[in-house]
Amino acid sequence: MDGGDEGSFAVGAFRALRGRDVQRPLGFNAAVTAVEATVVELLPSAIVKVKLRNEAVVLAHAAGAAKTNFVRVRPGDKVRVELSPHDPGRGRIVGLIKE
Repeated sequence: MDGGDEGSFAVGAFRALRGRDVQRPLGFNAAVTAVEATVVELLPSAIVKVKLRNEAVVLAHAAGAAKTNFVRVRPGDKVRVELSPHDPGRGRIVGLIKE
């Protein structure tokens, strides 16, 4: 009619699709690196100190399925850790490695 719709934007369920060519899963980041680590110490607030293969010590927290499935982590356990691309001293535990 008078061109009033030109400045409007999508609402509701289609809001997430606005301006995207490819849909990516929530939390998708291609720069994340997953490494093996050993739990060294359990800290308050569900933070864990882990030692990587290259002897670096990193703070990590349980994330994703490890958190929802209530995975228990103890000192000496081998875990898979995804390191943050922004802060290599932080990471998240994505699973236990069974021996």
